[in-house]
Amino acid sequence: MFDHVLAALDPETNAQVGWTLLCPPSSTFSDTMPFIPLMLSRDKTGLIGAVGVDPSVSG
Repeated sequence: MFDHVLAALDPETNAQVGWTLLCPPSSTFSDTMPFIPLMLSRDKTGLIGAVGVDPSVSG
């Protein structure tokens, strides 16, 4: 269902240290957000669904 995930990697260890779920304009989440239909760019506007950061690099 979700194929728009962006991962952040530590350049020294190549370990994943973060990620975000990007919801494109065509996602069903966009239908439930009341402000998106009001935007002029509504056909190009998506959402950030979630963000995760490893505790070892957060701060």
